[in-house]
Amino acid sequence: VVWFAKIPTGRLRHLTNKIDLSYGIYIFGWPITQTLILLYPGLDVISLVILSLVLAAIIALPSWLWIERPALRSRRAAMALLELGLEAAWWRRLPSAKTAIDGGKQVERPDCA
Repeated sequence: VVWFAKIPTGRLRHLTNKIDLSYGIYIFGWPITQTLILLYPGLDVISLVILSLVLAAIIALPSWLWIERPALRSRRAAMALLELGLEAAWWRRLPSAKTAIDGGKQVERPDCA
């Protein structure tokens, strides 16, 4: 199986690196197949597989373009912001239980001696 996945595919590999329909085909394939079985109970297996794959790919393309790819891009930006926030929080000193903030200045609390 791993050997099969590593077969050089040239231009097809270049295209699949830009457009990843695998998750959309995975998500939409089963409901499409079940719907085809319900609507066309006499459909042979080969026709069912081919039709399911084609329909799932047709639906997976807009899913990739308008949902998955933007979500992956925003995830990168969100992770960068999170890393900046964590880095900033690391250097900031939070007041302890024995101190309080008074007008932006940290002062010792008299009730926690």
